[in-house]
Amino acid sequence: MVCYIVPLIATLFGVGGRKALGKHGQKSLLLNVMLFGGALFGFVDHLWHGGLFVSANLAMDMMLGGTITLAIFASWGALAYRHHLMQPFRQLGRIIGFFE
Repeated sequence: MVCYIVPLIATLFGVGGRKALGKHGQKSLLLNVMLFGGALFGFVDHLWHGGLFVSANLAMDMMLGGTITLAIFASWGALAYRHHLMQPFRQLGRIIGFFE
């Protein structure tokens, strides 16, 4: 099981991108921390269960890692841009008188 490698690679690209672009904002830091946390969780889980580098089906493990990485990106997007995501609901609430 090597599904933790995909979020780890995404973390390395994120750290490299932050350094290359000179962007040191909190949103990109949050993304890198979340990706590293996902990779660390997968590593510890596989270490705990004794399947650190054992992979019966590498393609399925990589697909699982990609799914985990996409879930982390989606969670990060919801956290980082929650103000923009909630704006239409706030406007609707004001129109119908829910948030007065």
